[in-house]
Amino acid sequence: MAGIAGFAKAVELAVNGLDERRDYYGSLRDALVGGLMESAGEDSFVINGNPEFYMPHIVNISFPGTDTETMLMNLDMEGIAAASGSACTSGSLEISHVLQAMELPENVLRSAIRFSFGLGNTTQEMEYTAQKNWNHPETAT
Repeated sequence: MAGIAGFAKAVELAVNGLDERRDYYGSLRDALVGGLMESAGEDSFVINGNPEFYMPHIVNISFPGTDTETMLMNLDMEGIAAASGSACTSGSLEISHVLQAMELPENVLRSAIRFSFGLGNTTQEMEYTAQKNWNHPETAT
């Protein structure tokens, strides 16, 4: 009985803040993408996925002409957590099977980075991430 009551309370808490969380994650996503447009230029990256229908707490971005593994190591050294594939293949450097199914160009597939947002993230962190030198020579292929 206690487990059922606990689960009911967890569902209630999750549903009650859903709109606010969605809006917050969307603002984080907008800060990252907007910052990238300003710092790197909109021609230097590609947002993978549907431009209208997406989950606000995840954005998958490709930086054609860069090496994903090197970029992930550079981001990690800057304290920025990101991944190259889905959450279920975290830690793997394999190309995302989802992006492959979308039949994206090879240079887009090989430079994809996934950013996920949570309640612990801030707009300042997104701005910091966007200011990284995305076209740094050490990440070029």
